[in-house]
Amino acid sequence: MPTNVIFIAAPCIVAKFLRRSHRILPGGAAFKLFAAYIDCASQPLFESQQYASRDKRLPSAAFYALYSGYRANDAAATLRYKQLAETDTARLPLTLEYEAETYRAQADSVGYLATLEKGFAHDPASGYFFPHLFDYRFQRGDTVQALDVCNRSLAVNAKSTVAMEAKSAVLLTMKRYDECVQVCDSVIAADDAAANAYLNAGLAYFNQAVKIDNAPKHTRAERAEMLALYRKSLKYMQPYRQLAPARSDLWAMPLYTIYLNLNMGKEFVEIDAIVKQKR
Repeated sequence: MPTNVIFIAAPCIVAKFLRRSHRILPGGAAFKLFAAYIDCASQPLFESQQYASRDKRLPSAAFYALYSGYRANDAAATLRYKQLAETDTARLPLTLEYEAETYRAQADSVGYLATLEKGFAHDPASGYFFPHLFDYRFQRGDTVQALDVCNRSLAVNAKSTVAMEAKSAVLLTMKRYDECVQVCDSVIAADDAAANAYLNAGLAYFNQAVKIDNAPKHTRAERAEMLALYRKSLKYMQPYRQLAPARSDLWAMPLYTIYLNLNMGKEFVEIDAIVKQKR
């Protein structure tokens, strides 16, 4: 008897088997089984039974077909029933994650971004969709969209230190320094071991000081402002160094510049030796 007929003739038995088959069969074999089950609904022999609308197991079978294709590293199989799989709302986050990873592996940026956006819209606080969508926008220099992603995530979970740290990085890049420091201070208040918050706040002050420092001329008031900014930066950069000692590529030169300008002789000698080792 054809496989499709067996599926229709004994749906309860098949349903139990389908739930287990994705674990006991290789990805490719499991996909073929789920595909056969799903395709029954479109077979002329069974059209009168209206299985496409009556069989409540089809979305679940489509999810497992997608998952099986993903396990087999078969992009075509993974995406073949994706629309049906997305109607399995209980597993929608996983479905979209597998789709996104498939598009990324295929270097399909259009499909990847569209899927990330769909997943993020479904769950703005997602541990997968938020960081991946943020990274996609931020790494391409799309700071406006990256900031929007952060704000949408924070609208759902205002206490998310991950989203706040990401937002501080965008604000730093946009040279919105006061806002950057404000966000960083909120992160540090919630988690005093949040290294990136110290770094971003420190760089927010440091960048402003360097801008004055690099000017051909500056007044006494401007020099006083520059030194004040270096002191403010120091309060963040020193803790960052303690929290991330291996990241001397990020803290060595700022501290070198700060110690030099603030005439901190002992500290400067120590950091000068580190900088020279890196050359």
